[in-house]
Amino acid sequence: MKNLKEFFSSLDEKFKKNLVFILTSYFLALFTYPMIRSATTTFFLEAYGAKSTPKAWLVAIIILSVVVWLANRIQVKVGVQKLYLGICLLSSGIFLGSLIGHFNGIKFLSYVLYIWKEIYIVLIIHLVFAYCNTLFSLEQMKRLYGYVGAMGGLGGVFGGILTTYISKSFGVAPVIYISIASIFINGFIFLNTIPVQLKEDDRPDVTPLSSIKDIKLYVALVAGIVALSQFSINIADLQFNLLFEKAVSGNVNRTAYQGQLYTWINFVSFLFQVILVPYFFVRISNKKIQYFVPIFYLALSSLGLGLGGGMLMSVAGTFVLFKATDYSIFAISKEILYHALTPIQKYGTKYITDMVVYRTAKGVIAAILIFVQDLMVMRIMLTSFLVMWLLLLVMLFKKQSTLIEE
Repeated sequence: MKNLKEFFSSLDEKFKKNLVFILTSYFLALFTYPMIRSATTTFFLEAYGAKSTPKAWLVAIIILSVVVWLANRIQVKVGVQKLYLGICLLSSGIFLGSLIGHFNGIKFLSYVLYIWKEIYIVLIIHLVFAYCNTLFSLEQMKRLYGYVGAMGGLGGVFGGILTTYISKSFGVAPVIYISIASIFINGFIFLNTIPVQLKEDDRPDVTPLSSIKDIKLYVALVAGIVALSQFSINIADLQFNLLFEKAVSGNVNRTAYQGQLYTWINFVSFLFQVILVPYFFVRISNKKIQYFVPIFYLALSSLGLGLGGGMLMSVAGTFVLFKATDYSIFAISKEILYHALTPIQKYGTKYITDMVVYRTAKGVIAAILIFVQDLMVMRIMLTSFLVMWLLLLVMLFKKQSTLIEE
């Protein structure tokens, strides 16, 4: 494999220019998220409380499923770039209208703010990586995904820092106003990327299920891992929210703390993307990287949620590392599992795992956590899910040898 300097020298100028637009858009996407998440979470906790968050997650998943269904059909007609712009413009309008309504005493609109911020970020991230997955070759994916993720992480760091500063200096509302402006601008930046379509021979004319008829077990194992990853992340998220609500009071303090939290999440994710991903992903087998994630989560949950489960700093630190790993190492290693499949198999696998299983898993764990909010029970569930994840990996790599070249 080429060294880094040779690799970048081999890219043509048109590709490099396009890459700048991709990196800028992803930077802005993750720049706005700490701001919009911190402020909307503050309003939601004030209006409904932390115990209501699983219900909101479940509602968000249901609405997201409908929105994604519509987006897929719109994308066929208008393309990725115009769809991305449309999502940004729509989201800007929803956030602005809901914020104005919230400040005029309409409590329900704090629910709308909280839900739509989850829908918006999933749509944007999915579109960026779906675009990159179509555009990049396998070598480009291994070399560039780390830098794409790093730019997003860097955006999140600046967004988190700005959230804390603005909320302490000017209040919570300006945080959302700045994020709305950034979302609006982001749509027009991504509009400048080069349109990319699947080759005519690669266009899927079969259903997702029929496209994976020869690799059903492999897809089921990948789907199981995706589901367990979401179970684990959401349990850690709720444990943090429950303790956070008790330990931190006041809208300004909560927004500022959330800003600091997401600064750290994105800073750690940035370090992983810049240091670990480019270096280790080309030197260490994907198998070892895949095993690393659940083992790392097991160690974190034992120390941060077990021994230190009653302290906000310990739980927050665990949550930071969970999210940073999910955003960086796991997100990229999962994408590599798809790459060696045929275009038709990739289409079906990604649709089932990224569209159906990902959202269904979040919905299932949200529904469970509506009724199960005892900290000890959640810790037992988390440990069980991570052990199951390891067992699925053992089965996956036995099957993978016939599908993917190591």
